[in-house]
Amino acid sequence: SNWKKLTDRFQNLGVTVTTKDSGKYKIKFLLGTDAIRGDQHTVGSILFPHNIGLSCSKNEAHFENMGFWTKMALRKSGFNFAFSPTVAV
Repeated sequence: SNWKKLTDRFQNLGVTVTTKDSGKYKIKFLLGTDAIRGDQHTVGSILFPHNIGLSCSKNEAHFENMGFWTKMALRKSGFNFAFSPTVAV
């Protein structure tokens, strides 16, 4: 809940830019976090094995599930950008 309170403070902040045609656009901040193995900010969220370990299973659904549950946890903690996925060779 502390992460959510902190990220909520930044949700309405941003920079307003004016274009040559007098259009005004608000650019919001990207609130990024390292979520390569899941979201470590939310108590009770799932932490996944390293992606090279997941690839050994040869099951693409594992990666889709990992992305889905990481997305859900990030939304809960208030982040809108994740440094993920990575390619481990």
